[in-house]
Amino acid sequence: PGICVDGWPDEENLKTTLERDLQVKKRFEEHPFLWELLHLVSPVASAVSVCRPVLVSLFASQMAFWSQCREKRTNAAPKELDVTYRVLNAMTKTGWLPAPISSVPQWMGLVSPSETQALLTACLKYLKEKKAEREESGNSTTNEI
Repeated sequence: PGICVDGWPDEENLKTTLERDLQVKKRFEEHPFLWELLHLVSPVASAVSVCRPVLVSLFASQMAFWSQCREKRTNAAPKELDVTYRVLNAMTKTGWLPAPISSVPQWMGLVSPSETQALLTACLKYLKEKKAEREESGNSTTNEI
């Protein structure tokens, strides 16, 4: 199956691509310079279109982690919290997450894993709706969602 359905993963697709998403995340853990590279190219429209599947995989791996995390607070899983923070910051740099949604990373350490999952789900919902609105209007943005 493809990485995305209609641009962003739906719940069923998140499950079928989880192994691949975890492999992408593992590569970022093994090679930390990839985070710097991702943040460097995030604002560049042509690079974002190429990196979009990577961002989607990283985002999906975080949704999967937080949906199953049994800690009381997200800050009890600092490594995953950092990954989530980095992914959302990269998505903000692309222009995909505007204010106030772009402030979501600030709240991650203060809430429970289920609340983090809800915040990520809200981000995903926004991204899907924004893509649908853009397609309906026939408008295209520089950094496509």
